[in-house]
Amino acid sequence: NPLNETETKPVSTWNLDDTRSWLLEASKSIARQWHKTSSKGTLAEIEGGLVQHTLTLCSQLEQEMSRGGGNGAINRQKVVTPRVQMGTLGIRWQHKHERGSGGAGGVGNSGRGIGRPGQARPNGRSAGQILILKTAKKLSAAINDQRAGEAFHRELSALRSRQEAHKRRLQRDVASAQRLNQMQRKPWLKARVQS
Repeated sequence: NPLNETETKPVSTWNLDDTRSWLLEASKSIARQWHKTSSKGTLAEIEGGLVQHTLTLCSQLEQEMSRGGGNGAINRQKVVTPRVQMGTLGIRWQHKHERGSGGAGGVGNSGRGIGRPGQARPNGRSAGQILILKTAKKLSAAINDQRAGEAFHRELSALRSRQEAHKRRLQRDVASAQRLNQMQRKPWLKARVQS
């Protein structure tokens, strides 16, 4: 099935509105699937419950984004940095032929800013990134419904795999177009060499 406007954007770039609209579409899709397989409740009742879960998820995502994303529902311990006696540290000067972290030409992350300038988010992760990091178990715990959490996670995984397949197909098309252009150039090169 074709991707809609929200689904064409990578999930990691979704803002809260994109995430909300996709979750609403996903809840309608899940409701249709559940209605076909189960006789419990009408389609409107099932969809209503899933839309309620969607709104709960959106408010949680909004709270996590305002807190800086990442570790919203997870209670992580504060990172403790070991303290070192400054007297035992030494500086070893590197010559220009030596490899290692240093200036702009160094190895690893040296000389590079974090991310690209246009992609920097003042408060951490986007809503799409936070949603990607949610496992089925975390989604289930957030909405207090295991079946619905697993269904949302399954829909998100299916969407991401469709996006990856679409991306690979586009890359393949570009590569085949380049090969075709290269093959079409060869007769001209042959004619030029022979004359």
